[in-house]
Amino acid sequence: MKGSQGKLLILLGFLFLVKTTSPQSFSVLPDDPMATEEDKQFILRTYQLARTASENGNRPFAAILVHKGEVLAEFQSSSTSTGDITKHDVTGLISQFSPELDRSIWQESVIYTSTEPCVMCCGAIYWSGVSRVVYGVTARKLESFLPNYHGISSREIFEKINNEIVVVGPVLEAKGLEIHQQYWPNRK
Repeated sequence: MKGSQGKLLILLGFLFLVKTTSPQSFSVLPDDPMATEEDKQFILRTYQLARTASENGNRPFAAILVHKGEVLAEFQSSSTSTGDITKHDVTGLISQFSPELDRSIWQESVIYTSTEPCVMCCGAIYWSGVSRVVYGVTARKLESFLPNYHGISSREIFEKINNEIVVVGPVLEAKGLEIHQQYWPNRK
């Protein structure tokens, strides 16, 4: 009986862990207090683009470049459709539009991204000269959809490479998580 009870307790513990860590049950973080109403509107735009990316067969990520309140560029993740693994939302945006925009424009602009930038995207942000990044969904929440992904906070990355880059997020995380919840269960 003791062995059966022990196995039952282990099973119950496992089921509790699965239930409390499933994508549908995590708690949503409040908006970063540094987020403005304008930031929220631009994050909503990235969510629209991320949803479109997933509808077009790509992963649900998108980024926009905003200069003085005006959207200068938009990019949806296209690594799946192009086969180019560097075409994440942020790296794709910077790669496509950096030849077209003066360096001073980048330095005065904000990158908005539907999900917290990965390490590669943080490197691109650093080299672009952008001084402010606003994201929707945290990298830690993305881990629940991708078991082999170990998201590192972009704040941690920028603290090491350039602590002058201002990071704001999460912003309207619940809306972004809805997109991930619809996309990831059938893919990995």
